[in-house]
Amino acid sequence: RLVHHSKVISITGKSYRMKDYSEKKTKTPKK
Repeated sequence: RLVHHSKVISITGKSYRMKDYSEKKTKTPKK
């Protein structure tokens, strides 16, 4: 159960990070 949860987190986290990275790359930084 814990291992499965960790796996899902790692997969979703990776895709989320990639999406966030691409968005930050295309959009202009607010800072």
